Amino acid sequence: MGQGTVVQEKKATTMHTKSEERVFVPGRSIEGVPTNNSLRLVSPLSQPQFSDASSNQSEKQDILIGVRGKWYNVTNFVPHHPGGDVILEFAGQDATAQFMAYHSPSVLRHRRPVGTYPFDEDKPGGEPMQGDWMKLCDKYDKLGYFKTPFSFVLERFIILIGFLAVSLSCVRFYVTTSNEWKGIALVTGAVCLAGFWQQSGPYAIKAVSLANAGRKRPMEYVGIALHFTWVGALLSCFPTWKESLLFYGIAMMCLGVLSVQLLVSHYSKPWAEKETVKESGSWAQRQVESVVDISCPHWLDWFHGGLHLHSPHHLFPRLPRCHYREAHQDVLDMCKKNNVTLDVMPWFEAIANTIRHLRNVGEQWEAKKWD
Repeated sequence: MGQGTVVQEKKATTMHTKSEERVFVPGRSIEGVPTNNSLRLVSPLSQPQFSDASSNQSEKQDILIGVRGKWYNVTNFVPHHPGGDVILEFAGQDATAQFMAYHSPSVLRHRRPVGTYPFDEDKPGGEPMQGDWMKLCDKYDKLGYFKTPFSFVLERFIILIGFLAVSLSCVRFYVTTSNEWKGIALVTGAVCLAGFWQQSGPYAIKAVSLANAGRKRPMEYVGIALHFTWVGALLSCFPTWKESLLFYGIAMMCLGVLSVQLLVSHYSKPWAEKETVKESGSWAQRQVESVVDISCPHWLDWFHGGLHLHSPHHLFPRLPRCHYREAHQDVLDMCKKNNVTLDVMPWFEAIANTIRHLRNVGEQWEAKKWD
């Protein structure tokens, strides 16, 4: 899609109540859109440009978002968008990939398109991989994979309660006995507390993000307060503050494994400016090329929280982690078909690559600083 003013080319035969559907393409004005409207159609995934009048969100302006060949007027919806004003980044352009990744098709069920534009389902924007990714999204939607199974939630809940129960039992044993097993109880309790934090992390983040929809953050502060309240109460059970700090320190160091997982999945890859990256390749290809997947046995998935298979996490953010294994094989097949490289490596190799990459970036920065 080239850059230009949003336009009307012709009237389509499809009728919607009293108004006719219109086909909008770059080059001419849209009937009914004020001439001072500077909303622009831009190439897919590039940064949209707005004049002062457009950025002020005046009543006369229409903000159109393209999804699978259909234009939707979201002018009145922008202030209510749960994701905030990020929606404006896609004003006047095709946002099919972003919409399908983060939204259910039912979101558009009660919205009527105001026009159409040329859209190739097999090769959106001339990118075959994007079309293959869309087919996978449709497949998972039909299979119900975007809905979290109750069995998976129950399994996670049992693991969570198990970690917490063992941790609390170890703390109780430590403070009520005085035999040689106290030290082991302290370490075990701290490690299990870290496991509880790690396994509950994704659910806590999801709960906070839902509660904070619309960029309001009161529940986030409530969550922080509750965390330190109950953790403080737990630490107060220890006889001395040194023992409390030792327990808390061990737990935090073990929790750092999750942070390492997120680092190795991203920081061993080349860095680039956001807008520069948008200029080439499909959205799906960029997601694949920006991550590293960690290979491990199936029984170790719990240790990584499912995030070791990071390509499904990026490509299908609505997909529950219980389906990552199946989705990962589909992603590998898609990449092979489109000659796109997906990095997959063992845990320790990924850590070594990340350290080397960070060291190289540091050396380049030092050399640049003294030029």
